[in-house]
Amino acid sequence: MPKYEAAVCKVLFQLTKASRNDEAFFDAEAVAPMVALLEAQTRQLGRGAVPLDAPLHLAGALKNLSSTETAQARLGTLGTVSVLCDVLRACQREFEEGQNEVTQLLTHVSGALRNLALSKAHHKQLAACGAPQLLCRLVGSHVVHSELMYHATRVLAKLSLHESMRQGINSDSSHVAALLKLLDVKGAEWSASEDGSQSASASPQATALLVRVAFTLGNLTASNERNRVLIGVQLNGGAAVLRLLNCAHSRYAQQLEGQEKVKEDDNLRGEGKESEGKESEGKEDEGKEGDEKAVAGSTGEELEELLVKLIRLLANISISSEVGHWLVSAADVSVLPELLNLSLRRDREELLLNVTSAVTNLSFYTGRPNHLFALAQPLCTALLDVLLHPNEEAVAEAARAFGNFSRDPEVSALK
Repeated sequence: MPKYEAAVCKVLFQLTKASRNDEAFFDAEAVAPMVALLEAQTRQLGRGAVPLDAPLHLAGALKNLSSTETAQARLGTLGTVSVLCDVLRACQREFEEGQNEVTQLLTHVSGALRNLALSKAHHKQLAACGAPQLLCRLVGSHVVHSELMYHATRVLAKLSLHESMRQGINSDSSHVAALLKLLDVKGAEWSASEDGSQSASASPQATALLVRVAFTLGNLTASNERNRVLIGVQLNGGAAVLRLLNCAHSRYAQQLEGQEKVKEDDNLRGEGKESEGKESEGKEDEGKEGDEKAVAGSTGEELEELLVKLIRLLANISISSEVGHWLVSAADVSVLPELLNLSLRRDREELLLNVTSAVTNLSFYTGRPNHLFALAQPLCTALLDVLLHPNEEAVAEAARAFGNFSRDPEVSALK
C-alpha cells in the first residue's frame, strides 16, 4: 500500500501545479482527506512505513493550493497549520540535516506556512503550534540550504511583525543567534559573489533572503534591550551588520553609477542624431516610464531595500548604550556620511530617514575613539540639507542629531 500511496500523492502534486484545478479540489472535498493523510504520514516519519516522497508531494500540493486568500481561509479551518507544524517537528526529531528529500519536504512546508501566515486569522494557530520557534530551529540546523532558508525567512519576516510571535522567538536566545548566524553566513557568501546575486555559494534569492533576515532582526530589536545586547555585543553582530552594510553600499553606489553612465551614453547618442532626438523629446513621459521600469527590474531596488533594513537594524541595536559605544568606535561606521549624501543626491526618502535615525542614535555616544564624531563636519553639512527636506520625521531626527553633536566642543566650533 505505501507504494500506491506515494504514487497517488505524486499525482495530486502534479494536478495542483495548475491553478485552474484549485477550485475542483475544494469542490470535490478532496483537501480535508489530503490534510488528514499528511497528518497520518507525519506520525510514521522516520519509521520507514511511508516513502518520504509521499509526504513531500502532499505538502507540495497543499503549498500550491494555499496561494489565494479564499484557499488560505479554507485550509485554516481544516487544521492545516497544526499538521504542517507537526511535519516540521517530526523532521527535526527524526532526520539528520542534509538529506535531500527532507530538505525538499521542509521547503514545501515552509512555503505553505508562509502563504497561511498572510492571513491574520491564522496567527493564533501559528503561535499556539509554536511555528516561530520551529522555524528558528530550522534556520539553526539548515543554514547551508539557501532555498529552504529563503522560504523559512519569508515566514519569519511576516510573523515577527506581531508581538505574540516575537514572544515565541524571544523564548530562547538560540533563536536570535540562529538568525544572526544566517545573516552572517549568507552575507559572507553574497559579499564574495561578483554581483551580489549568484555565485557558486550564493543563491539567486540571496539578496531577498538577506532583506528578510535583517527585517526580522530589526523587528526583534525595536523594543527588546536583551536582543540588542545579544546581537550587538555578545554575538558580535554589530561587526557583521557593519560589514554587510559597507558591501551593500558599495554595490548600490556602483549600480547607480552604471545607470548614470548608461543615461549619459544615451544622451550623447541622441545629440548625434537630431531627428531622433526631436522625436524622443515629443515622448518625454514614455521615456521616463521606460527608465522607471528598468530601475524596478534591476538589483538596485533590492540593494536599496537591503540597505534600509540593515540601517534600521543598526539604529535599533545602537539604542543600547553598550552596543552604541562599540559601534562608534568601529571604523566601518564611517559609511554613514556617504550613505546620507547618497540618499540626498538620489532623493531616496526611506533610505534618508533610516540613515538619519541611525546617525541620531549613534551621535548620542561621545566616547573616544569615535569614528562618527571624526566625520562630524561632512555629517553636519549633510544634516543641514536634511533640515530642509519635506519629510517632517527626517527633519526632526536631523534636529536631534544636531543637538547630540552640539555637546562636543570641537563640533560646536565647526564653521
